Amino acid sequence: MTEFFVFDLLNTCLRVAVTLIVAYKLVEFYDDYKPAERVGLALMGSGSFLTVPPIWAYQVGQGVFDGWAVTVMTLGIILMLFGRMSRHIRHRANNARHAAQMERDIAERRRARGGER
Repeated sequence: MTEFFVFDLLNTCLRVAVTLIVAYKLVEFYDDYKPAERVGLALMGSGSFLTVPPIWAYQVGQGVFDGWAVTVMTLGIILMLFGRMSRHIRHRANNARHAAQMERDIAERRRARGGER
């Protein structure tokens, strides 16, 4: 009985984590996705969240999911989403740093030429 409860609790937490990560990605990086990607992410997040009630509604021995399989799949989704999100964050920071450096270089070149534009 304890084994089922642990998987149920773990699966529920992981499903909610998927939903929260997808929501963050769609809000923070909306313009980075094409419309089909936005819909796909939205369906992934909402579909993940909608699987929480069936996880808790089954009776022992008649589960709708195999505990370890759902846990592995959900963890894989979380890792994929988190990895992609981390790449977006690093990319944004590197672009901002590069743009700032280029502005400094251009200003320095203009000063070196005597203020010509």
